[in-house]
Amino acid sequence: AIVPAIVGSDLNGNAFNENVFKKINVVICWMSYNNLIRKNHPLFNELYIKYKDKGVEFIGVSMDKEKRYWKTVVKKDGLKWPQYSDLLGAKSPNARLSDFNIPYIFIIDGNRKILSNDVQPQSLEFELKELTKK
Repeated sequence: AIVPAIVGSDLNGNAFNENVFKKINVVICWMSYNNLIRKNHPLFNELYIKYKDKGVEFIGVSMDKEKRYWKTVVKKDGLKWPQYSDLLGAKSPNARLSDFNIPYIFIIDGNRKILSNDVQPQSLEFELKELTKK
């Protein structure tokens, strides 16, 4: 299956562009107030650094409505991978990416084809090891 296009802009106002896609893309749908996802941010930072030179991109898609909360968490948690939001919350077309579930992680290829769906944070590294072997 192909996932819907990601919409929104980064914290500097640059619109999302599929040119950021690599061979393997970890898409993390989240919200600033969700502590479950935030406690995994150190793990995601570690995996991002480990896999970014192996054809893997991480893409954060925030479902926040308030830019200041989104921006604060990105800075406070030191998120190094690209972050996008349209600041429409549940009304965002991006909500379809996760079927309105937050947090939600999935892995797609450069053509938005799903490689792995509903990935749990603790199994993300295993998934990446397997996908980067190919």
